[in-house]
Order: sequence, then structure tokens, then C-alpha cells
Amino acid sequence: MLLREPDRVTARIETAGSHDPAAGDDAARLSELEARGILRRGRGRITSDLWTRRPRTDADAIAVLLGERDDGR
Repeated sequence: MLLREPDRVTARIETAGSHDPAAGDDAARLSELEARGILRRGRGRITSDLWTRRPRTDADAIAVLLGERDDGR
């Protein structure tokens, strides 16, 4: 999936690898990060209980992203 602004691509979302470390560099790197506790790969579909457990916050992620983009970060 490509995310675009009117004149340029701003992000590309794609799979980063399989769960098999022998499949290539992406899979090995993901396995390493998972073993270190830095990330946790998804195991399937999002369940309805995920939405009830999500953190409540007053943070505005869109405002932060737009502010960083305006600042040139």
C-alpha cells in the first residue's frame, strides 16, 4: 500500500518477511528483534477484545505527525 501526498509518495507499507529465519535477511532480523523483546509479530487477525484493551489517551498522533512533517523531520 502506498500513502501519498499530492506530489509524492510519503510511505510504503509492505510485509517485512516471513517467520522463517532461513527465508532471508528480513526474517532473520525480525526474529532477532522478536527474541530481544523489541517487537512482537502478529499472529493473525485483530480480535474484538484488542479494541477494549487499547490504551486511552488524549494524544493526537495526526497533529504530531503533521508537526514533524512541517518541521522537516
